[in-house]
Amino acid sequence: MFASLTSLVNFSVSALMRAMNSSGVLDFGSEPPSIIFCCTSGIATILTIAAFNCSTIGRGVWAGALLSTFFPIFPEVGANFILIAFVVVALGGFGSVTGAFWAGIIVGVVEVLGGFLIGPEYKLAIVLALFLLVILVRPQGLMGRA
Repeated sequence: MFASLTSLVNFSVSALMRAMNSSGVLDFGSEPPSIIFCCTSGIATILTIAAFNCSTIGRGVWAGALLSTFFPIFPEVGANFILIAFVVVALGGFGSVTGAFWAGIIVGVVEVLGGFLIGPEYKLAIVLALFLLVILVRPQGLMGRA
């Protein structure tokens, strides 16, 4: 479910950036502000980058706070989430936001239905089996380019 929600948010941000025709702004996110100011149209671009970075940080903190109510906190807590995130991105096709969106929905549905029908201890195994099956049939992912 979290993978689907994250994919939905990322797809929405990608569609918004594509509609605003300002996706090139994100390339400057790691540069010093003086270089951004010289290479872009000015303060509006800097504020756009700052707003995007602040919203990304805020979403990460908010997601961590919500997850801490459902899952115990220990040093290796992110391993399962990183594995599922990798499966979603690879299943959708690297570089394809739309593919990651649909892969997130597919992984979420398979995880919930597999946990309900087969057993909750096999949720991750079912998702990984689906991942292996798709990668064997289509190595570039569902919507990746060859």
